[in-house]
Amino acid sequence: MSSLPSLEWKLSRNGKRVPIVNGRAVASLYDPAREAERQTRGILEEMGDARGQVLLLVGVGGPEFLGHLQILADAEVSILIYEPLFELLNESLTGHTSGSVQCTDQWIRAKEWAQLATLVLGHRGTIVASSFHQHAYESLLGIQSRIQINRNTLSRFARLWTRNLYLNAENWKRQAIQELRGKHKGRCAIILGAGPSLSDHMESLARLRKKPNRPVLIAVDTAYSVCCSHNILPDFVLTVDPQPVNFYHLAGHSNSTFLVADPSASPLALRRWSGPIYYTGNPFPLFASLWKALFSNPTMPDELAYGGSVSTNAYDFAQYLGCVSVLLVGQDLSFTGSRVHASGSALEERLQYIESRTISRETANYRQRFAIPVVPLPGEKGSAVHSNDKLKVFFDWFNRRFQEDKDKLEIGIARSGGAEFSEVPLYSTIDDWLGVQESKGRISERTSKETSLHSDHHSRGPSEQMQDAMENLQTLADDIQALQSLLADLSQNPSLANDSAALTAVLNHGSTLRTIGTSFQREILALERGSEISEEFWKKAEQEAFNHRRQMAKLRTRLEQELSLGFD
Repeated sequence: MSSLPSLEWKLSRNGKRVPIVNGRAVASLYDPAREAERQTRGILEEMGDARGQVLLLVGVGGPEFLGHLQILADAEVSILIYEPLFELLNESLTGHTSGSVQCTDQWIRAKEWAQLATLVLGHRGTIVASSFHQHAYESLLGIQSRIQINRNTLSRFARLWTRNLYLNAENWKRQAIQELRGKHKGRCAIILGAGPSLSDHMESLARLRKKPNRPVLIAVDTAYSVCCSHNILPDFVLTVDPQPVNFYHLAGHSNSTFLVADPSASPLALRRWSGPIYYTGNPFPLFASLWKALFSNPTMPDELAYGGSVSTNAYDFAQYLGCVSVLLVGQDLSFTGSRVHASGSALEERLQYIESRTISRETANYRQRFAIPVVPLPGEKGSAVHSNDKLKVFFDWFNRRFQEDKDKLEIGIARSGGAEFSEVPLYSTIDDWLGVQESKGRISERTSKETSLHSDHHSRGPSEQMQDAMENLQTLADDIQALQSLLADLSQNPSLANDSAALTAVLNHGSTLRTIGTSFQREILALERGSEISEEFWKKAEQEAFNHRRQMAKLRTRLEQELSLGFD
């Protein structure tokens, strides 16, 4: 951020002190109290059903604005204020002691609050006067937006993630991603995304087949079918998508390609893969509970940095392998040429089989482009390009990581005609980038260390370990049943919903609650902090406990069948 703005004070016509930021009044110099009342009532109208909401404001606006925030407090709104100018904050707080308003001048605290807020607003006069405040507001709004996207994603996929973890658990086989750490140290890598421009670079990629010393090829799952159609076999493919449709992306696999998979990825896709599979870590507590129950070694697989897209995982994976230079291909982050995917992608090819009088590829393509609110992004050709809210999240993630990694990783992007990343060099062709890498000695033949990964990836531990896993899973199931009984009492007796003794009893099962709480980790955090919990939460948690017990029973049955058949 830039340096803090200047601060002065002036008296309004009716004798009220008004802050002057960067020489500009942030409140009315005629009657700041009347203006503050109008502003707070406007905020209340914007919030609609305000009861229980958490509002994060950037800019305290002065003593009068802070005083009139009591209007929001009376409507049962929790108010958080970030004001980096300590003098302005201190002066405004004088005489105001409402417990419903919390203030800070610490940026780290403001970022924590953004994760709790249901709405982020800026004090209009302050953010107009101060670019510092404006930048802070935009940053906090971005954090809040990403949190909301994550909540929406959880709401949509939580049940599917849970189901996939149980279905995949019996096949994890302890082949963790740690075995790949640093395997290509000092090498360069090409990361293949599935943006429309990938099609433009397939000829150059095909020529790499004849080179024994080609760069490491890392493809995202949605780009894999495109590669296979051109007889290009990447070294690694990454998949994280939990949806069954991901089955189509991994068609045409070979034993020479390694699949790097999130444990919650589609079981249909993972079960058809006959080659080696390496599992990454997963942030859900359920994964940790199942992994520790199934395997005597409690060491968890490493997680890859997740930015909402499998492409962000692939970027982080290249560094995990030890690569020092990467070229991103097909990373358009926009609908280049009004296209959604690269030609030959599984989703595009699938449309050929479902076309009818009412469904066409053109219609499906149009719907995908406008299904999410349109957001323009800066383009490589100077003008803005057509993107959307979802792709902007990935754009912001890459922008941040490119800045963080620029001193340890050489980053290049193959020209796409899509979104532009400032300060990242563009290469018209892959050959242009290869020439630079060859001149720096980064293109070399693989060592025996790099090619010794074709070991048996499907060996299971001895039957004694299977017996231990069965006992551990039974213990976990018993813990879930005990929690379910407690949650049933709370859901059936509303008077106990916020009883301190009852809440303490639930928190004594905190680890089990987090295990079953894939879809409501935020509510669990609020419970641990002593916030009031709604009756609906207890009903939902009870139902989730029941669902987990059912999935656990199915997993134990499958493992019992393996044990009875003598699988080692």
